[in-house]
Amino acid sequence: MSQNIEIKATVPDAHVLKSKLIQYGLSEDCTMHQKDIFYHFPFGRLKLRSINENQHEIIIYFRRNKETPKASKYFRMKIGYPDFTNRILTNLFGVRGIVEKERVLFLKNNIRFHVDTVKNLGTYFEIEYIVEDAKDEQNAYIQVKKLLNTLGILDSQLIRGSYIDILSKSTRINQEKLKLRES
Repeated sequence: MSQNIEIKATVPDAHVLKSKLIQYGLSEDCTMHQKDIFYHFPFGRLKLRSINENQHEIIIYFRRNKETPKASKYFRMKIGYPDFTNRILTNLFGVRGIVEKERVLFLKNNIRFHVDTVKNLGTYFEIEYIVEDAKDEQNAYIQVKKLLNTLGILDSQLIRGSYIDILSKSTRINQEKLKLRES
């Protein structure tokens, strides 16, 4: 199972952040459209990801929700039959929700930087420092904190959960508001 140390943060201006990433010495690797279908999975998180509608993978991951840099252990497997896989996973677990995003990817060594524009949510930033061995884990935490400082990402911008958590919470709040209006 692979592991990374990661953060997710809100971003008020994607263009400013991209400029900072370029000033830091990064270049844009690619832009991709991702659609993640999340399932009600009792053992962690499970999603079926489609990238640009022609690459598909299953991702299972385990991570605590907290605002500080956090460890995420994950398993990724490329698949060839996404519709069939989705039907099986939907029947087994049920769909929790769908997240669609435009992701701009920057790479530096074993660090992935994402500037994500998430449908119905806004713009976010992620750092994923891929941990190669146990000795590297502590260094990864230190490096992620340094990167946050270098890029001007404030603690108040860091978020706890995943995009599906934010969307689920937003949907619940909107449903409650609708019920209040109807009563």
